[in-house]
Amino acid sequence: MMTEPTTWFDVWMEFAASIQEQEVSQSAQAARVLNEMRSAILRIVLPLLGFKRKSSGKKMIQKEVADGMQFLKTLPISNLKDVRTKLQKSLAWQVLSKSSQNTYGGRINQWLNWMEEHGYLKVSIKHSARIQAQLSPKTRFGYGSCAAVKLTSRRGLYPEYILQWQEMSPAMQSWQNYFVQFLTKSKQPGRVNTAIGEAGAYHYLKELNLFWGWMTHVRHPRIPTTELTVDLLFPLVTEEELEELSPRQQEKLWRKHQLEFQTWLGEYHEYLKEEGKSQSPHTWKGKLSALKALGRVQYADQVQKLSDYEKIPLFVTLNNFFREVFEELDEWSETGQSVADWSKKWPEVLEDKTALEVVQEKVIEGLRLECRLRRNDGEFRNAKWLAVKYMHFLKFALSGLMPARRQQEDRSAKIALSCPVQRPDFVPPDGLYYPLPPDETREKNPKKQVSDNFIYRTYQLNHKHYPEGIWVRDTQGYKTRKKYGSTSIVIPNPTFADGYCLYDYIEAYLEGIWAPEGQKNCHLHDWSWTGHAGKRGRWFTSGRAEFQPHDRCVLPTSSEQPIWTWGYFFVTRQTGMPYEESGYAKSIRNNSFRLIGKKITPHTMRYLWASWGVMVGLSDAEMRSLAYAMGHSVETLRNMYERCTPQQKRQLIEDAIKERLLDRLSGKATDEPAVCFNQLLKLASRLNQEDQLRLIQQLQTNLLAG
Repeated sequence: MMTEPTTWFDVWMEFAASIQEQEVSQSAQAARVLNEMRSAILRIVLPLLGFKRKSSGKKMIQKEVADGMQFLKTLPISNLKDVRTKLQKSLAWQVLSKSSQNTYGGRINQWLNWMEEHGYLKVSIKHSARIQAQLSPKTRFGYGSCAAVKLTSRRGLYPEYILQWQEMSPAMQSWQNYFVQFLTKSKQPGRVNTAIGEAGAYHYLKELNLFWGWMTHVRHPRIPTTELTVDLLFPLVTEEELEELSPRQQEKLWRKHQLEFQTWLGEYHEYLKEEGKSQSPHTWKGKLSALKALGRVQYADQVQKLSDYEKIPLFVTLNNFFREVFEELDEWSETGQSVADWSKKWPEVLEDKTALEVVQEKVIEGLRLECRLRRNDGEFRNAKWLAVKYMHFLKFALSGLMPARRQQEDRSAKIALSCPVQRPDFVPPDGLYYPLPPDETREKNPKKQVSDNFIYRTYQLNHKHYPEGIWVRDTQGYKTRKKYGSTSIVIPNPTFADGYCLYDYIEAYLEGIWAPEGQKNCHLHDWSWTGHAGKRGRWFTSGRAEFQPHDRCVLPTSSEQPIWTWGYFFVTRQTGMPYEESGYAKSIRNNSFRLIGKKITPHTMRYLWASWGVMVGLSDAEMRSLAYAMGHSVETLRNMYERCTPQQKRQLIEDAIKERLLDRLSGKATDEPAVCFNQLLKLASRLNQEDQLRLIQQLQTNLLAG
């Protein structure tokens, strides 16, 4: 349960959590910041407030540090309001080197600015109703550190032993470039299977570098990096070698290679399970798939069609590993087993609410309110901080207010930043227009098909006119595009309780926020929002531009073609570059944990939508539409539902039994349709044995009572 801070120690813990949960910061960097901050507080701040050290040395002993943190617990928050003045005076008489003064002074100012941003350094005052409506709730980290809550018992060993690029020989580096080209080039000589995307090829390469890294950094005897070869993972036996051998000698050679292959792969699997605590068959299947891709590159010259690979003895050995992992995957699917603790990812479901509705009300609405112009103390927000809040809200809104797509589609979504075309007739003279660039300027896959994703604003879609304009997600590059084709889905525009709508937030995030507020830099409004025409105000943030994004342009192939500029819709606040998978997921996870204490991920949002579809009883046609909007099949959608908590699964059948059976027996339901036992049995079959027995007991109790 989230608690409100009451002491300096509580505030310190919130600050520490906020530093640790920064989106793309490295853990080592966060630890350094916190160590410097802790030293500054203990050495400079606490003596000013009455804390007495037991030694006179420059460095505090461990006992003094513990006593100092205990002292923080005795200081009420009310003592914070005049701390800035006191601390500035304190720095003046401290005997510190110039370097220490700069370090400690900078950290103290960082801490003070954070406390000011979160309303700890201001005396509470009563604001007018107009200003009250602009106040953001205080940002809280009352659930502690998100990083401290572990979903699995697995250790993060990968950074410790993966083979780094700088460790590789020039020959290995050259081969890795060739490996990616072989898998991704549209018409690669010798390849008999279809090309894959670069992301998939680099994922395979990462797994292979883990194999090589284990051989050179972990396994005994260790192999020097200069001696690492492709044959160590998947030996190549040429046709010329075999021609010189008798059938018996060929069989002996293959057995030798198969045994070596089986031995090292089995040892690596045991290492993952014992040292890395890796239990998931999904993880192991991914590693085996990388080896299969490597084998296909190795033996490309010896096959004419894909099935020829299966005749090669090493592939027979590899397929035995695959057979085992597929059996384990089936078992996990049947039992609903998972490596992650889903109770730490799944929202606590309230009465008459689905998990998705809880996220909408507690997380998405919470993030939206944090987008308000003023801090809780009435002061205007910092421009970049305000832009960050808008970005956090929109990340959740695009997966929580409309069916969630795969996070890669959100991360890679682009936005046009120029409009080098004549205004189309369907765009009003004063209309805001973010065009969808023509296909010839967009990214292509090896088959020369458009393969990127855009968010754009238009007034016409599929021959239908929208006078107020709509925002659309044009998705051309996604995992199941081959089966479901490209999609253009209108982003919904719900109106919130205070009168704002989702489109207001999208446009403010992209263009910045102008408001008729404040007394500095006031000027007449000259932007596209007609509601502010003739009013005086100022820009409070330049929106996405606050992150100094590395925007791009498409150079024309001829002087007659226009230049199109574009950028990624979401960029990191630190670098202005597009998010990587881990950074984007971390941002989602941290904000959900901060608000409801659950580590929701982008993929969890897809499960939330799937469970919502089942829980609210969507029709078959509606389920097909939801599955299409999410980019997969209805079967996949229903399988995703199986991830929801046992409590939610029981609730569905318990409600059905009560409404369709027990209420009828008690005379409460007179207009209900006849009991559909097949439907009840179908719902009950989704429960495990323990929950089924529990329902039988409940039925028996209610029937006897009736």
